[in-house]
Amino acid sequence: MPQANPQLPQFVSAHQAAQQALKQQLRRQALQRVRQLTNEGRHIEANALWQEQISA
Repeated sequence: MPQANPQLPQFVSAHQAAQQALKQQLRRQALQRVRQLTNEGRHIEANALWQEQISA
C-alpha cells in the first residue's frame, strides 16, 4: 500500500487558500465593473452583473 505524502494536508490547505483568494479577487473586479457600468449609465448591464455575482 503506498505511503501517504505527509505534506499533502499543507498542500491542500495552500491550494484552498489560493482558490479563495482568486474568488475574492474576481468578485472585487466584478463589483468594480458594476460601479463602472453604473457610472456610465448602463444600469441594465450593471444590474445583470450584480445579480450574477450575488447568485454565484
